[in-house]
Amino acid sequence: MMLEPSVESLIKKTGESPYRIAVAVGKRAQELKKLDPNEKAEVQQEVSKAITDIYEGKITLD
Repeated sequence: MMLEPSVESLIKKTGESPYRIAVAVGKRAQELKKLDPNEKAEVQQEVSKAITDIYEGKITLD
C-alpha cells in the first residue's frame, strides 16, 4: 500500500486533479515496465516509482 507521498500531497504539489495524476502514474508505470521488460518487477513497485517520480518533479503531467 502506498502511504507516502499521499494523494493529497500530490494534488497540492502538482495542482492537478486526482484523475490526471492517476493517468500520469499509469503512463509512467508503463514506461518503467518498457525500460526493462525482462525484469520481473511487481506492478506495485512500478506504480510506487511512478508516484515518486511525479512527486519529486522528475516527470511532469501533460
